[in-house]
Amino acid sequence: MDFSSPSIELLEFDPTGLTYKEYDLSLEWIMSFVSDVEGNDYIIAPIADNRMYQIIRSFIEGEITDQQCMHCLASTNLGKQYVFKSDKAVKQLKVLERLYVSSGERDYYKASVEKVKNARIQYRGKVRYIDEILKD
Repeated sequence: MDFSSPSIELLEFDPTGLTYKEYDLSLEWIMSFVSDVEGNDYIIAPIADNRMYQIIRSFIEGEITDQQCMHCLASTNLGKQYVFKSDKAVKQLKVLERLYVSSGERDYYKASVEKVKNARIQYRGKVRYIDEILKD
């Protein structure tokens, strides 16, 4: 796969007859990584990229609190993504167009790394760690 020209594809999706779960940026969404999200044809949730996984992994491993986690995630400007979990859902997709990502757009997303670091510092030790949440 050639990563020298990052791109995205525009898709058309018909959700008719499919089951889904939608998550917003919340503790419920974060905990869904720990719990089971089976039983749906597709999931709508904040974008899951490497930065997001690093932040959630830090929370799950008890390195940061729930508030640090939420503010770090919010600072990354996560959009929404669809995760197609069943063959039935995938069959209802149609590729419309492929668009290339500019260097300016890439730079914009790289700048969020500094915002995440600042959120971790600002909310250090505030509220609860995952082991405290799971006790409830």
